[in-house]
Amino acid sequence: MPIKTPTPDDLTTLLNHWREGDGRAYRQLIAQSYDELRIIAKKRLAMTPGLVTLSPTELLHESLLKIEDAPKEWQSRAHFFASMSLTLRSVLVDFARARLAEK
Repeated sequence: MPIKTPTPDDLTTLLNHWREGDGRAYRQLIAQSYDELRIIAKKRLAMTPGLVTLSPTELLHESLLKIEDAPKEWQSRAHFFASMSLTLRSVLVDFARARLAEK
């Protein structure tokens, strides 16, 4: 039985439920979008060769920690992924700054 790929409407519905305080919706949202988020993390890391020594998984998990308690203002799947891409970048910048400060 093939795995069902979530539609944009599915993810938008989960975003709306999460915004309303449903913690299960957050877990489902991350589970359903995890592979795509990890690909975005990998692409972000490729833009900063040698600056940070994080794996895509580590970068993604750091970013998920950052957004878990943040205001949930995403209006759509596209908005969520764009915001996550910026959050991934922000985490990379934080790690790069910390690494440069150590030198």
